[in-house]
Amino acid sequence: MVKFYPSLSPDLSEWCMSQPLFYIASAPRYGDHINISPKGLPSTTFSILDPNKAAYIDATGSGAETIAHLYDNGRCVDIDAVAGWLGSYGGEDSTSDISRGMFAGTVGVQRLLKLFDKYKIKATWFIPGHTLETFPEDCAAIRDKGHEIGLHGYSHENPADMTIEQQRDVLDKTYKMLTEFCGKPPKGSVAPWWETSKEGAELLLSYGIEYDHSMSHEDCQMYWLRTGDSWTKIDYSKKAEEWMKPLVKGEDTG
Repeated sequence: MVKFYPSLSPDLSEWCMSQPLFYIASAPRYGDHINISPKGLPSTTFSILDPNKAAYIDATGSGAETIAHLYDNGRCVDIDAVAGWLGSYGGEDSTSDISRGMFAGTVGVQRLLKLFDKYKIKATWFIPGHTLETFPEDCAAIRDKGHEIGLHGYSHENPADMTIEQQRDVLDKTYKMLTEFCGKPPKGSVAPWWETSKEGAELLLSYGIEYDHSMSHEDCQMYWLRTGDSWTKIDYSKKAEEWMKPLVKGEDTG
Protein backbone atom coordinates (compact mmCIF):
# COMPACT_ATOMS: atom_id res chain seq x y z
CA MET A 1 0.00 0.00 0.00
CA VAL A 2 1.35 3.41 -0.97
CA LYS A 3 1.76 5.89 1.87
CA PHE A 4 1.57 9.61 1.13
CA TYR A 5 3.35 12.30 3.12
CA PRO A 6 2.33 15.99 3.19
CA SER A 7 5.98 16.99 3.41
CA LEU A 8 9.48 15.65 3.94
CA SER A 9 10.21 15.12 7.62
CA PRO A 10 13.82 15.44 8.83
CA ASP A 11 14.25 11.66 8.91
CA LEU A 12 12.89 11.28 5.36
CA SER A 13 15.16 14.07 4.14
CA GLU A 14 18.14 12.38 5.75
CA TRP A 15 17.16 9.08 4.15
CA CYS A 16 16.83 10.71 0.71
CA MET A 17 20.23 12.37 0.90
CA SER A 18 21.91 9.13 1.95
CA GLN A 19 20.87 7.32 -1.24
CA PRO A 20 23.47 6.82 -4.00
CA LEU A 21 21.07 7.89 -6.75
CA PHE A 22 17.79 9.81 -6.99
CA TYR A 23 14.96 8.57 -9.21
CA ILE A 24 11.83 10.28 -10.51
CA ALA A 25 8.63 8.73 -11.85
CA SER A 26 6.69 10.07 -14.82
CA ALA A 27 3.91 8.98 -17.16
CA PRO A 28 3.02 9.53 -20.83
CA ARG A 29 0.05 11.63 -21.90
CA TYR A 30 -2.28 8.65 -21.61
CA GLY A 31 -2.11 5.08 -20.38
CA ASP A 32 -2.05 3.39 -17.03
CA HIS A 33 1.60 3.00 -16.20
CA ILE A 34 4.55 5.07 -15.02
CA ASN A 35 8.24 5.07 -15.84
CA ILE A 36 11.09 5.46 -13.38
CA SER A 37 14.42 7.03 -14.38
CA PRO A 38 17.63 8.01 -12.58
CA LYS A 39 17.86 11.77 -12.29
CA GLY A 40 20.42 13.05 -9.82
CA LEU A 41 23.23 12.29 -7.41
CA PRO A 42 22.54 13.58 -3.87
CA SER A 43 26.19 14.51 -3.46
CA THR A 44 26.24 16.81 -6.50
CA THR A 45 23.05 17.21 -8.56
CA PHE A 46 20.15 16.72 -6.14
CA SER A 47 19.17 18.88 -3.19
CA ILE A 48 16.22 19.23 -0.81
CA LEU A 49 15.38 22.94 -0.64
CA ASP A 50 12.64 22.76 2.01
CA PRO A 51 10.12 20.18 3.33
CA ASN A 52 8.00 20.56 0.19
CA LYS A 53 10.54 21.31 -2.49
CA ALA A 54 13.51 19.48 -4.04
CA ALA A 55 15.66 20.32 -7.04
CA TYR A 56 17.77 18.22 -9.38
CA ILE A 57 19.81 18.68 -12.52
CA ASP A 58 18.68 16.37 -15.29
CA ALA A 59 21.43 14.37 -16.91
CA THR A 60 21.82 13.56 -20.59
CA GLY A 61 20.76 10.00 -21.28
CA SER A 62 18.78 9.62 -18.06
CA GLY A 63 15.49 10.57 -19.71
CA ALA A 64 14.17 7.08 -20.21
CA GLU A 65 10.66 8.48 -19.76
CA THR A 66 11.23 10.79 -22.73
CA ILE A 67 11.67 7.97 -25.20
CA ALA A 68 8.61 6.33 -23.64
CA HIS A 69 6.61 9.47 -24.38
CA LEU A 70 7.84 9.43 -27.97
CA TYR A 71 6.25 6.05 -28.42
CA ASP A 72 3.32 7.09 -26.19
CA ASN A 73 2.96 3.81 -24.33
CA GLY A 74 6.30 2.22 -25.13
CA ARG A 75 9.02 1.43 -22.60
CA CYS A 76 12.79 1.52 -22.50
CA VAL A 77 15.31 0.13 -20.04
CA ASP A 78 19.05 0.73 -19.64
CA ILE A 79 20.80 -2.29 -18.10
CA ASP A 80 23.96 -0.65 -16.81
CA ALA A 81 24.47 -3.46 -14.26
CA VAL A 82 28.19 -3.82 -13.41
CA ALA A 83 29.21 -1.65 -16.38
CA GLY A 84 27.56 1.38 -14.81
CA TRP A 85 29.78 1.13 -11.75
CA LEU A 86 32.89 0.56 -13.87
CA GLY A 87 32.34 3.57 -16.08
CA SER A 88 30.16 6.16 -14.41
CA TYR A 89 29.22 5.94 -10.76
CA GLY A 90 32.61 5.75 -9.07
CA GLY A 91 32.14 2.22 -7.77
CA GLU A 92 34.79 0.39 -9.78
CA ASP A 93 36.81 -0.31 -6.61
CA SER A 94 33.82 -1.21 -4.43
CA THR A 95 32.79 -4.83 -4.08
CA SER A 96 29.45 -3.61 -2.69
CA ASP A 97 28.74 -1.51 -5.78
CA ILE A 98 29.74 -4.36 -8.06
CA SER A 99 27.27 -6.49 -6.10
CA ARG A 100 24.54 -3.95 -6.85
CA GLY A 101 25.41 -4.30 -10.51
CA MET A 102 25.10 -8.08 -10.28
CA PHE A 103 21.62 -7.66 -8.80
CA ALA A 104 20.59 -5.38 -11.66
CA GLY A 105 21.83 -7.77 -14.33
CA THR A 106 20.05 -10.80 -12.90
CA VAL A 107 17.26 -10.20 -10.38
CA GLY A 108 16.38 -6.78 -11.78
CA VAL A 109 16.19 -7.98 -15.37
CA GLN A 110 14.02 -10.97 -14.52
CA ARG A 111 11.62 -8.88 -12.44
CA LEU A 112 11.17 -6.38 -15.24
CA LEU A 113 10.60 -9.17 -17.75
CA LYS A 114 7.84 -10.59 -15.53
CA LEU A 115 6.31 -7.13 -15.11
CA PHE A 116 6.34 -6.46 -18.86
CA ASP A 117 4.85 -9.90 -19.53
CA LYS A 118 2.06 -9.26 -17.04
CA TYR A 119 0.99 -6.06 -18.76
CA LYS A 120 1.89 -7.19 -22.29
CA ILE A 121 4.46 -4.41 -22.71
CA LYS A 122 7.15 -4.50 -25.37
CA ALA A 123 10.23 -2.45 -24.50
CA THR A 124 13.56 -1.35 -25.89
CA TRP A 125 16.47 -2.45 -23.71
CA PHE A 126 19.73 -0.53 -24.16
CA ILE A 127 22.44 -2.97 -23.11
CA PRO A 128 26.18 -2.25 -22.68
CA GLY A 129 28.47 -4.82 -24.26
CA HIS A 130 29.87 -5.63 -20.81
CA THR A 131 26.36 -6.53 -19.61
CA LEU A 132 25.71 -8.65 -22.68
CA GLU A 133 28.88 -10.70 -22.15
CA THR A 134 28.57 -10.88 -18.35
CA PHE A 135 24.87 -11.87 -18.24
CA PRO A 136 24.29 -13.73 -21.53
CA GLU A 137 21.41 -15.86 -20.24
CA ASP A 138 19.47 -12.90 -18.86
CA CYS A 139 20.05 -10.89 -22.03
CA ALA A 140 18.94 -13.88 -24.11
CA ALA A 141 15.69 -13.92 -22.13
CA ILE A 142 15.14 -10.28 -23.15
CA ARG A 143 15.78 -11.10 -26.80
CA ASP A 144 13.65 -14.22 -26.77
CA LYS A 145 10.68 -12.28 -25.33
CA GLY A 146 10.68 -10.18 -28.49
CA HIS A 147 11.99 -6.94 -27.00
CA GLU A 148 14.18 -4.60 -29.03
CA ILE A 149 17.84 -4.30 -27.94
CA GLY A 150 19.84 -1.14 -28.57
CA LEU A 151 23.42 0.09 -28.18
CA HIS A 152 24.71 1.52 -24.89
CA GLY A 153 28.52 1.46 -25.13
CA TYR A 154 30.61 -1.31 -23.61
CA SER A 155 31.59 -0.40 -20.03
CA HIS A 156 29.41 2.72 -19.66
CA GLU A 157 32.50 4.71 -20.62
CA ASN A 158 32.47 8.47 -21.20
CA PRO A 159 32.58 9.17 -24.97
CA ALA A 160 33.64 12.78 -24.36
CA ASP A 161 36.86 11.55 -22.72
CA MET A 162 37.71 9.18 -25.57
CA THR A 163 39.55 9.63 -28.84
CA ILE A 164 37.65 9.16 -32.07
CA GLU A 165 39.50 5.86 -32.54
CA GLN A 166 38.42 4.60 -29.11
CA GLN A 167 34.82 5.59 -29.77
CA ARG A 168 34.86 3.82 -33.12
CA ASP A 169 36.42 0.69 -31.60
CA VAL A 170 33.71 0.50 -28.92
CA LEU A 171 30.92 1.11 -31.43
CA ASP A 172 32.33 -1.43 -33.88
CA LYS A 173 32.62 -4.13 -31.21
CA THR A 174 29.20 -3.57 -29.65
CA TYR A 175 27.47 -3.18 -33.01
CA LYS A 176 28.84 -6.53 -34.16
CA MET A 177 28.00 -8.13 -30.81
CA LEU A 178 24.36 -7.06 -30.94
CA THR A 179 24.02 -7.95 -34.61
CA GLU A 180 25.24 -11.48 -33.95
CA PHE A 181 23.28 -11.80 -30.71
CA CYS A 182 19.96 -10.60 -32.13
CA GLY A 183 20.33 -11.87 -35.68
CA LYS A 184 19.86 -8.34 -37.02
CA PRO A 185 21.66 -5.01 -36.62
CA PRO A 186 20.55 -2.62 -33.86
CA LYS A 187 18.51 0.44 -34.86
CA GLY A 188 18.76 2.56 -31.71
CA SER A 189 21.38 3.86 -29.32
CA VAL A 190 21.73 5.79 -26.08
CA ALA A 191 25.09 7.22 -25.06
CA PRO A 192 26.70 5.71 -21.96
CA TRP A 193 27.79 7.85 -18.99
CA TRP A 194 24.93 10.35 -19.67
CA GLU A 195 27.32 12.02 -22.11
CA THR A 196 27.94 12.12 -25.83
CA SER A 197 30.70 13.50 -28.03
CA LYS A 198 30.85 15.91 -30.94
CA GLU A 199 31.60 12.97 -33.23
CA GLY A 200 28.85 10.77 -31.79
CA ALA A 201 26.07 11.45 -34.28
CA GLU A 202 28.31 10.99 -37.31
CA LEU A 203 29.65 7.72 -35.92
CA LEU A 204 26.14 6.38 -35.37
CA LEU A 205 25.09 7.42 -38.87
CA SER A 206 28.10 5.62 -40.35
CA TYR A 207 26.75 2.39 -38.84
CA GLY A 208 23.20 2.98 -40.02
CA ILE A 209 21.75 3.71 -36.59
CA GLU A 210 18.28 5.22 -37.04
CA TYR A 211 17.61 6.91 -33.69
CA ASP A 212 19.31 8.03 -30.49
CA HIS A 213 17.85 9.31 -27.22
CA SER A 214 20.94 10.86 -25.65
CA MET A 215 20.18 14.52 -26.34
CA SER A 216 17.76 17.04 -24.84
CA HIS A 217 16.89 19.57 -27.56
CA GLU A 218 13.14 18.95 -27.20
CA ASP A 219 10.67 18.01 -24.49
CA CYS A 220 9.07 14.82 -25.81
CA GLN A 221 9.13 15.28 -29.58
CA MET A 222 11.32 13.48 -32.08
CA TYR A 223 13.73 15.69 -34.03
CA TRP A 224 16.70 15.42 -36.37
CA LEU A 225 20.07 15.60 -34.69
CA ARG A 226 22.55 18.18 -35.94
CA THR A 227 26.24 17.72 -36.59
CA GLY A 228 28.84 20.46 -36.62
CA ASP A 229 27.49 22.73 -33.87
CA SER A 230 30.26 24.96 -32.51
CA TRP A 231 30.48 27.27 -29.51
CA THR A 232 33.03 29.47 -27.82
CA LYS A 233 34.11 28.57 -24.30
CA ILE A 234 34.75 31.27 -21.72
CA ASP A 235 38.44 32.12 -21.33
CA TYR A 236 38.92 34.49 -18.41
CA SER A 237 42.52 35.13 -19.44
CA LYS A 238 41.27 36.94 -22.55
CA LYS A 239 39.14 40.01 -23.15
CA ALA A 240 35.42 39.34 -22.82
CA GLU A 241 34.79 40.43 -26.41
CA GLU A 242 36.81 37.43 -27.58
CA TRP A 243 34.46 34.87 -26.03
CA MET A 244 31.10 36.67 -26.11
CA LYS A 245 29.90 34.80 -29.19
CA PRO A 246 26.73 32.79 -29.90
CA LEU A 247 26.50 29.10 -30.67
CA VAL A 248 26.80 28.38 -34.38
CA LYS A 249 24.39 25.70 -35.54
CA GLY A 250 25.57 22.92 -37.81
CA GLU A 251 23.48 20.90 -40.26
CA ASP A 252 20.52 18.61 -39.61
CA THR A 253 21.13 14.93 -40.27
CA GLY A 254 17.79 14.53 -42.00
